[in-house]
Amino acid sequence: MVRGGPSPTPERACGVGSEPVREVLSSLIGVPAAILLAAGLGIVGVTLVSRVRRSAGRPPIRWAHLALGVGFCGAGMLLLELQVSVFGVH
Repeated sequence: MVRGGPSPTPERACGVGSEPVREVLSSLIGVPAAILLAAGLGIVGVTLVSRVRRSAGRPPIRWAHLALGVGFCGAGMLLLELQVSVFGVH
């Protein structure tokens, strides 16, 4: 490599041709991943707050919702990891 010359572009792990196609495919994985992650964090938060601040006459949210929220968070993180490993970070 020549000093001061342009640096080579990094190779993508994905064999998809053009940049717009990569962007669309990345969005098809990234958007549901972000939705799952946000939904999971919200469900976990609401479950924990309902356990800490009990209302009179209302039962708290069940612990099964906590497991559902953790599952959503895990699925979202796995999808984000898949997106980054396949398409890279832009």
